[in-house]
Amino acid sequence: MKLWRGQPDNWKPQPFTKREMGNVWLAIGAMFLYFAFDAYLGHGTEPTGRWRWLHTIFRSQFGESGDVVLFSIIGTASLVAGAIGYAGKK
Repeated sequence: MKLWRGQPDNWKPQPFTKREMGNVWLAIGAMFLYFAFDAYLGHGTEPTGRWRWLHTIFRSQFGESGDVVLFSIIGTASLVAGAIGYAGKK
């Protein structure tokens, strides 16, 4: 079954390259650094839901700036993973 009109008969989906996955990790890292900046400005709300336990741990360790620290750590780790993936071979 063809998914679009010009699709070849022997087409198989190609996995993402390391560079493309690096771009994804860079975007995720930028998003979490934006969340950290937003939490720093004080626009955050009380955490609820599945990940509340993680916010509670960071708020008990770092006080009101716990969300800033949490999002900064996740964002920085994602940016490092993205830089490593982007610099990898194609």
